[in-house]
Amino acid sequence: MTELLIRGGSVQTPEGPRQADVHVTDGVIAAVEPSIDAPGAKLVEARGMYVLPGGVDVHVHSRDPGYPEKEDFASLTTAAAAGGITVVLDMPNTVPAVDSAGVLESKAALAHSKARVDFGLWALIRSTSTPEQLEAMAAAGAIGFKAYLAYSFSLSRKQVQYSPGSDDSDLEAPPDYGTLAKLAPVVARLGLPLAIHAEDPAALAQSLLEGGDAGVPVESVALLAPLDDQEVWAAGVTYKRSREARERRQWRGCCVIADRRSAAPRSI
Repeated sequence: MTELLIRGGSVQTPEGPRQADVHVTDGVIAAVEPSIDAPGAKLVEARGMYVLPGGVDVHVHSRDPGYPEKEDFASLTTAAAAGGITVVLDMPNTVPAVDSAGVLESKAALAHSKARVDFGLWALIRSTSTPEQLEAMAAAGAIGFKAYLAYSFSLSRKQVQYSPGSDDSDLEAPPDYGTLAKLAPVVARLGLPLAIHAEDPAALAQSLLEGGDAGVPVESVALLAPLDDQEVWAAGVTYKRSREARERRQWRGCCVIADRRSAAPRSI
Protein backbone atom coordinates (compact mmCIF):
# COMPACT_ATOMS: atom_id res chain seq x y z
CA MET A 1 0.00 0.00 0.00
CA THR A 2 1.29 3.47 -0.90
CA GLU A 3 0.21 6.56 0.98
CA LEU A 4 0.53 10.25 0.21
CA LEU A 5 -0.36 13.23 2.39
CA ILE A 6 -0.73 16.66 0.75
CA ARG A 7 -0.68 19.10 3.64
CA GLY A 8 -2.14 22.55 4.07
CA GLY A 9 -2.99 23.51 0.50
CA SER A 10 -5.97 25.47 -0.78
CA VAL A 11 -8.15 22.56 -1.89
CA GLN A 12 -10.72 23.32 -4.58
CA THR A 13 -13.98 21.60 -3.58
CA PRO A 14 -17.55 21.75 -5.00
CA GLU A 15 -18.32 24.23 -2.23
CA GLY A 16 -15.32 26.40 -3.04
CA PRO A 17 -11.70 26.59 -1.84
CA ARG A 18 -10.71 25.63 1.69
CA GLN A 19 -7.42 24.93 3.42
CA ALA A 20 -7.15 21.23 4.12
CA ASP A 21 -5.01 18.10 4.05
CA VAL A 22 -5.56 15.46 1.37
CA HIS A 23 -4.80 11.82 2.19
CA VAL A 24 -4.27 9.50 -0.81
CA THR A 25 -4.09 5.72 -0.50
CA ASP A 26 -3.03 3.59 -3.48
CA GLY A 27 -3.84 6.44 -5.84
CA VAL A 28 -7.32 7.05 -4.43
CA ILE A 29 -8.30 10.07 -2.32
CA ALA A 30 -9.18 8.64 1.09
CA ALA A 31 -9.88 11.82 3.05
CA VAL A 32 -9.98 15.60 2.82
CA GLU A 33 -9.92 17.11 6.31
CA PRO A 34 -8.63 20.24 8.07
CA SER A 35 -5.84 18.18 9.66
CA ILE A 36 -4.84 14.57 8.97
CA ASP A 37 -2.24 12.47 10.76
CA ALA A 38 -0.83 9.78 8.47
CA PRO A 39 2.39 8.29 9.88
CA GLY A 40 4.57 6.77 7.18
CA ALA A 41 2.87 8.57 4.30
CA LYS A 42 4.96 10.48 1.78
CA LEU A 43 4.51 14.14 2.69
CA VAL A 44 3.99 17.00 0.25
CA GLU A 45 3.87 20.46 1.83
CA ALA A 46 1.33 22.52 -0.13
CA ARG A 47 0.88 25.62 2.03
CA GLY A 48 0.38 28.63 -0.21
CA MET A 49 -0.45 26.39 -3.17
CA TYR A 50 -3.63 25.24 -4.89
CA VAL A 51 -4.67 21.58 -4.82
CA LEU A 52 -6.85 20.90 -7.84
CA PRO A 53 -8.54 17.84 -9.33
CA GLY A 54 -6.92 16.62 -12.53
CA GLY A 55 -8.49 17.85 -15.74
CA VAL A 56 -10.03 15.63 -18.41
CA ASP A 57 -9.43 16.58 -22.05
CA VAL A 58 -12.10 14.84 -24.14
CA HIS A 59 -10.75 15.93 -27.55
CA VAL A 60 -7.06 15.27 -28.26
CA HIS A 61 -5.18 14.12 -31.36
CA SER A 62 -2.08 12.03 -30.64
CA ARG A 63 -1.32 11.24 -34.34
CA ASP A 64 0.05 7.97 -32.99
CA PRO A 65 0.11 5.61 -34.83
CA GLY A 66 0.47 7.20 -38.24
CA TYR A 67 2.29 10.50 -37.78
CA PRO A 68 4.25 10.25 -34.50
CA GLU A 69 6.63 12.96 -35.72
CA LYS A 70 3.72 15.39 -35.20
CA GLU A 71 2.64 14.03 -31.79
CA ASP A 72 2.93 10.66 -30.10
CA PHE A 73 1.41 9.38 -26.87
CA ALA A 74 4.58 10.13 -24.90
CA SER A 75 4.78 13.80 -25.91
CA LEU A 76 1.00 14.25 -25.72
CA THR A 77 0.63 12.85 -22.23
CA THR A 78 3.79 14.51 -20.92
CA ALA A 79 2.40 17.88 -21.97
CA ALA A 80 -0.98 16.97 -20.50
CA ALA A 81 0.55 16.07 -17.14
CA ALA A 82 2.56 19.31 -17.09
CA GLY A 83 -0.70 21.23 -17.52
CA GLY A 84 -2.66 19.35 -14.85
CA ILE A 85 -4.56 17.10 -17.27
CA THR A 86 -4.75 13.55 -15.91
CA VAL A 87 -7.04 11.93 -18.51
CA VAL A 88 -6.97 12.38 -22.30
CA LEU A 89 -9.48 10.94 -24.77
CA ASP A 90 -7.84 10.43 -28.16
CA MET A 91 -9.70 10.83 -31.45
CA PRO A 92 -9.91 7.91 -33.90
CA ASN A 93 -8.42 9.51 -37.03
CA THR A 94 -4.98 8.05 -36.49
CA VAL A 95 -3.54 5.70 -39.15
CA PRO A 96 -4.94 3.12 -39.35
CA ALA A 97 -8.19 4.71 -38.25
CA VAL A 98 -9.88 3.07 -35.27
CA ASP A 99 -12.72 1.39 -37.16
CA SER A 100 -12.57 -2.10 -35.63
CA ALA A 101 -12.01 -3.83 -32.31
CA GLY A 102 -8.65 -5.15 -33.46
CA VAL A 103 -7.32 -1.71 -34.40
CA LEU A 104 -8.58 -0.27 -31.12
CA GLU A 105 -6.82 -2.99 -29.11
CA SER A 106 -3.55 -2.45 -31.01
CA LYS A 107 -3.70 1.31 -30.46
CA ALA A 108 -4.46 0.82 -26.77
CA ALA A 109 -1.40 -1.43 -26.41
CA LEU A 110 0.78 1.19 -28.12
CA ALA A 111 -0.61 3.95 -25.91
CA HIS A 112 -0.08 1.91 -22.74
CA SER A 113 3.61 1.60 -23.60
CA LYS A 114 4.05 5.39 -23.76
CA ALA A 115 1.32 7.13 -21.77
CA ARG A 116 2.11 9.13 -18.62
CA VAL A 117 -1.51 9.86 -17.72
CA ASP A 118 -4.73 7.89 -18.07
CA PHE A 119 -6.31 7.76 -21.50
CA GLY A 120 -9.35 6.58 -23.42
CA LEU A 121 -9.87 5.97 -27.13
CA TRP A 122 -12.68 7.12 -29.39
CA ALA A 123 -13.79 4.71 -32.15
CA LEU A 124 -14.66 5.67 -35.72
CA ILE A 125 -18.04 5.49 -37.45
CA ARG A 126 -17.68 4.95 -41.21
CA SER A 127 -20.51 5.08 -43.71
CA THR A 128 -20.27 1.27 -43.89
CA SER A 129 -20.04 0.61 -40.14
CA THR A 130 -22.45 -1.99 -38.79
CA PRO A 131 -24.11 -2.36 -35.38
CA GLU A 132 -22.02 -5.48 -34.79
CA GLN A 133 -18.78 -3.57 -35.39
CA LEU A 134 -19.83 -0.87 -32.94
CA GLU A 135 -20.73 -3.48 -30.34
CA ALA A 136 -17.32 -5.13 -30.76
CA MET A 137 -15.47 -1.84 -30.38
CA ALA A 138 -17.49 -1.00 -27.27
CA ALA A 139 -16.59 -4.39 -25.81
CA ALA A 140 -12.92 -3.71 -26.62
CA GLY A 141 -13.03 -0.51 -24.55
CA ALA A 142 -14.08 2.36 -26.82
CA ILE A 143 -15.21 5.36 -24.76
CA GLY A 144 -17.47 6.65 -27.54
CA PHE A 145 -17.91 6.93 -31.30
CA LYS A 146 -16.89 9.73 -33.68
CA ALA A 147 -18.33 10.39 -37.15
CA TYR A 148 -16.56 12.79 -39.51
CA LEU A 149 -19.18 14.28 -41.80
CA ALA A 150 -17.64 15.28 -45.17
CA TYR A 151 -14.54 13.13 -44.55
CA SER A 152 -14.02 10.11 -46.78
CA PHE A 153 -12.21 6.92 -45.80
CA SER A 154 -9.21 5.73 -47.84
CA LEU A 155 -9.60 1.98 -48.25
CA SER A 156 -5.93 1.47 -49.13
CA ARG A 157 -4.45 3.72 -46.42
CA LYS A 158 -7.13 3.06 -43.78
CA GLN A 159 -7.19 6.80 -43.22
CA VAL A 160 -9.82 9.49 -42.71
CA GLN A 161 -9.38 12.12 -45.45
CA TYR A 162 -11.02 15.43 -46.29
CA SER A 163 -11.97 15.15 -49.95
CA PRO A 164 -15.43 16.60 -50.69
CA GLY A 165 -16.61 15.96 -54.25
CA SER A 166 -13.85 13.47 -55.06
CA ASP A 167 -14.63 10.56 -57.40
CA ASP A 168 -11.55 8.54 -56.39
CA SER A 169 -12.56 4.86 -56.28
CA ASP A 170 -10.26 4.32 -53.30
CA LEU A 171 -12.36 6.65 -51.17
CA GLU A 172 -15.39 5.37 -49.30
CA ALA A 173 -18.15 7.96 -49.01
CA PRO A 174 -18.32 9.94 -45.74
CA PRO A 175 -20.90 9.04 -43.09
CA ASP A 176 -24.03 11.14 -43.51
CA TYR A 177 -27.30 11.83 -41.73
CA GLY A 178 -28.59 8.43 -42.87
CA THR A 179 -25.60 6.70 -41.28
CA LEU A 180 -26.25 8.49 -38.02
CA ALA A 181 -29.99 7.80 -38.10
CA LYS A 182 -29.19 4.09 -38.43
CA LEU A 183 -26.42 3.89 -35.82
CA ALA A 184 -27.36 6.51 -33.19
CA PRO A 185 -29.84 4.10 -31.51
CA VAL A 186 -27.08 1.46 -31.33
CA VAL A 187 -24.70 3.93 -29.67
CA ALA A 188 -27.46 4.96 -27.24
CA ARG A 189 -28.12 1.32 -26.35
CA LEU A 190 -24.41 0.84 -25.64
CA GLY A 191 -24.56 3.81 -23.25
CA LEU A 192 -21.74 5.70 -25.00
CA PRO A 193 -21.53 9.23 -26.41
CA LEU A 194 -21.80 9.96 -30.13
CA ALA A 195 -19.43 12.69 -31.34
CA ILE A 196 -19.71 14.37 -34.72
CA HIS A 197 -17.37 16.52 -36.74
CA ALA A 198 -20.31 18.61 -37.89
CA GLU A 199 -19.14 19.82 -41.29
CA ASP A 200 -21.54 19.83 -44.21
CA PRO A 201 -19.82 21.15 -47.38
CA ALA A 202 -23.12 22.18 -48.97
CA ALA A 203 -24.26 24.13 -45.91
CA LEU A 204 -20.81 25.70 -45.52
CA ALA A 205 -20.69 26.79 -49.18
CA GLN A 206 -24.15 28.34 -48.92
CA SER A 207 -23.14 30.15 -45.76
CA LEU A 208 -20.02 31.61 -47.38
CA LEU A 209 -21.96 32.74 -50.45
CA GLU A 210 -24.97 34.17 -48.65
CA GLY A 211 -23.49 35.22 -45.33
CA GLY A 212 -25.78 32.81 -43.50
CA ASP A 213 -25.30 30.39 -40.63
CA ALA A 214 -23.77 26.97 -41.39
CA GLY A 215 -25.02 25.37 -38.18
CA VAL A 216 -27.28 22.95 -40.08
CA PRO A 217 -25.28 19.75 -39.27
CA VAL A 218 -25.54 20.13 -35.49
CA GLU A 219 -29.22 21.00 -35.77
CA SER A 220 -29.88 17.96 -37.98
CA VAL A 221 -27.89 15.50 -35.90
CA ALA A 222 -29.53 16.69 -32.70
CA LEU A 223 -32.91 15.89 -34.23
CA LEU A 224 -31.72 12.42 -35.31
CA ALA A 225 -30.50 11.45 -31.85
CA PRO A 226 -32.90 9.24 -29.89
CA LEU A 227 -34.37 10.56 -26.68
CA ASP A 228 -33.32 7.70 -24.40
CA ASP A 229 -30.33 9.31 -22.68
CA GLN A 230 -28.29 9.74 -25.86
CA GLU A 231 -25.23 11.96 -25.49
CA VAL A 232 -24.28 13.84 -28.66
CA TRP A 233 -20.97 15.72 -28.74
CA ALA A 234 -20.67 18.38 -31.43
CA ALA A 235 -16.98 19.05 -32.10
CA GLY A 236 -15.73 22.47 -33.11
CA VAL A 237 -19.02 24.36 -32.74
CA THR A 238 -18.77 27.91 -34.02
CA TYR A 239 -22.18 28.96 -35.30
CA LYS A 240 -25.05 30.52 -33.37
CA ARG A 241 -27.58 28.18 -35.03
CA SER A 242 -25.65 25.17 -33.72
CA ARG A 243 -25.69 26.50 -30.18
CA GLU A 244 -29.40 27.23 -30.37
CA ALA A 245 -30.08 23.69 -31.68
CA ARG A 246 -28.15 22.29 -28.74
CA GLU A 247 -30.21 24.30 -26.26
CA ARG A 248 -33.52 23.25 -27.82
CA ARG A 249 -32.57 19.59 -27.85
CA GLN A 250 -31.53 19.67 -24.19
CA TRP A 251 -35.13 20.50 -23.28
CA ARG A 252 -36.34 17.46 -25.26
CA GLY A 253 -34.27 15.02 -23.23
CA CYS A 254 -31.13 14.60 -25.33
CA CYS A 255 -27.77 15.64 -23.90
CA VAL A 256 -26.06 17.68 -26.64
CA ILE A 257 -22.59 18.86 -25.64
CA ALA A 258 -20.81 21.53 -27.68
CA ASP A 259 -17.03 21.54 -28.02
CA ARG A 260 -16.80 25.25 -28.82
CA ARG A 261 -14.09 26.86 -30.91
CA SER A 262 -13.30 30.29 -32.21
CA ALA A 263 -14.41 31.04 -35.74
CA ALA A 264 -10.79 31.86 -36.61
CA PRO A 265 -8.86 29.31 -38.73
CA ARG A 266 -7.07 26.71 -36.64
CA SER A 267 -4.10 26.35 -38.95
CA ILE A 268 -2.53 28.04 -41.93
